[in-house]
Amino acid sequence: MDTTQYIVAIEIGSSKTVGAVAEKRSNGQLVVVGIESEPTLNFVRYGCIQNVESTKASINRILLKLSNRIDGDISSVYVGVSGRSIHSMPTEVQHSLNTEQAITQSLLDNIKSDATRNSLNNYDTIDVIPRSYTIDKIEIRNPVGSFGTDIKARLNLIVAKPSLLMNLKRAFNQQTQIKGLITTAVAVADAVLTADERSLGCMLVDMGAETTTVSIYRNDALVYLVTIPLGGRNLTRDITALGIREENAEKIKRNLANPLKPSADPVTIDNIRSSDASNYILARTGE
Repeated sequence: MDTTQYIVAIEIGSSKTVGAVAEKRSNGQLVVVGIESEPTLNFVRYGCIQNVESTKASINRILLKLSNRIDGDISSVYVGVSGRSIHSMPTEVQHSLNTEQAITQSLLDNIKSDATRNSLNNYDTIDVIPRSYTIDKIEIRNPVGSFGTDIKARLNLIVAKPSLLMNLKRAFNQQTQIKGLITTAVAVADAVLTADERSLGCMLVDMGAETTTVSIYRNDALVYLVTIPLGGRNLTRDITALGIREENAEKIKRNLANPLKPSADPVTIDNIRSSDASNYILARTGE
């Protein structure tokens, strides 16, 4: 009997939807066995689904291709969440305990739940990320196992417009369960930032087709996250001012050696001088 476990993840972006399936080994290691993608330029804008049915069809095609990779059905997926309205909101939750007692993971989970109970105007909470904990007025990085009578948690709520999550859930068939929503920017940081970078402080900039996500880390914690409605497609559209189609402008942009340092002897790509295309990119990035 085949007991192989697989994990499937989907991310819907402004230019394409990407799906991946990984095999979960007995030692906990994940090995990616397949990646598939579908273009979404015409029905996803700024990371937000505009046409649910077109997005659903795109997801179904990806899931079918991935299921062929593992020779089996896919009943649940993890979904990466990104888009124009996603940002962080700081909040604090304080619990006063009757007597001195151990700080457990269950207590911290309850604190996270309390943080989401307060209604947020026009936003839904995707995730709750701790910044710091204070026990009996002493700040502590990992409170589990400590003892105290009072605990205060400083948290970051990752929030988004309700329409973003609503259309995201609508894009999946009833046969496919959304097992979990993952904030894409947080997942990217987990993958690329080192422990030193998180501790000493750094800014992570993730530029997509139509949005750019900026995350700031310090003292091993996410302290700020915002999504800016600006991405690589803006540069492509600027180049179309040279009288070419967007597909050709994208090709030219990708083939420029270094658009921020135009060559003294410009080359010609599809009858467009590289220096002319670089000037548009320089103007946009300067802005």
